Amino acid sequence: MSTPAGDRLSTIMEGSTSSVVGADNKRYSGKSWSSSSPPTLPRVSAEPTPPPYAREWQAEGANYQEKRGLMSWKARLKSRRGGWSRSLLVLIAVLLLLVIALAIGLGVGLTQHHKSSTSTASGNGESSDSGANHQFPIGEYTFVTALREEQTGCTANAATWRCYPYSTYSSDGSTSGLTLFNWVLSTSSSTIASNSTPPTTNSVGIPANISISSTNNPFNININNQSLTFINNDSNPRYTFSFPYSQEIVPTTPLNGNDSATTCIYSNTFFSATLYLSNTPAKQYPGATLQNSTQVSGGYTPWPFAVDISESAVGGQNVPQCYEVINGSVGQRITGLAAQPSDQRCLCHYSNYDD
Repeated sequence: MSTPAGDRLSTIMEGSTSSVVGADNKRYSGKSWSSSSPPTLPRVSAEPTPPPYAREWQAEGANYQEKRGLMSWKARLKSRRGGWSRSLLVLIAVLLLLVIALAIGLGVGLTQHHKSSTSTASGNGESSDSGANHQFPIGEYTFVTALREEQTGCTANAATWRCYPYSTYSSDGSTSGLTLFNWVLSTSSSTIASNSTPPTTNSVGIPANISISSTNNPFNININNQSLTFINNDSNPRYTFSFPYSQEIVPTTPLNGNDSATTCIYSNTFFSATLYLSNTPAKQYPGATLQNSTQVSGGYTPWPFAVDISESAVGGQNVPQCYEVINGSVGQRITGLAAQPSDQRCLCHYSNYDD
């Protein structure tokens, strides 16, 4: 049985329930209701909410940022005009410039070093064996002379002593007797005695610090670095040198009865020379006849002053020693030549001035 109170209670309960449901619907719905579409309730699920979207990171991509930067640099380089080709050309040009600069610097440095070395050597005042830092008398000279005198007193047979060129000088203006000596004067010293500052000496003289050697001579006389002596005891400065040697001469006539060839040896021949360093009234070089000769040419600078040259030997036992020559070989000794006194001499005298 329903009572009025019960009806009121039922009515209240129903009204309350509707209100609660409406309130709940409003709380769960974020949209307005519409008569044309049913209301949509929010999805209720037990599944967890997915994480925000992001790029998945993997272990093999650890260098991703580095590669990305490199790729970006390559892309930028490639996008420029010319790309890799242009960059390669620029690199080659830079390398070429560096090589050229290095070569120029090295060349300049070596040049400066060479100049410095040359200046230092000059400053020290030292000279080489060729005497490059010296002037006269260091150098190569041709001594133009003539055979002035020939003596044969040291031998019993005059045919056994001969003087090149086998004819003496004639004053008729011919070139008979003309003889050239080619000699080289050298030094390894920074100080030499010469006519530029001639000291006064005695008759023995002083070392000149100069050596003399022969080349292209008509004789087989080897002059090899003979030392010169400087003499200036009478205001006439000069160099002298001398040395012994063995002279071999082929006689002009046979010395035995079978007409075989012979050769004679003078084992104590003496070679001497005097090279004057100034003109004096007694030494008038070169003499009119020699000066006008068209055959005076020795290949070197002519010696500008007077010169005396001689070869000599004195008499005595076994002067000379003569032998037969058979097929180019020395054979039996020839006897029968009488020894001559020691005060007798054989001589070949050459000079380049008129007496």
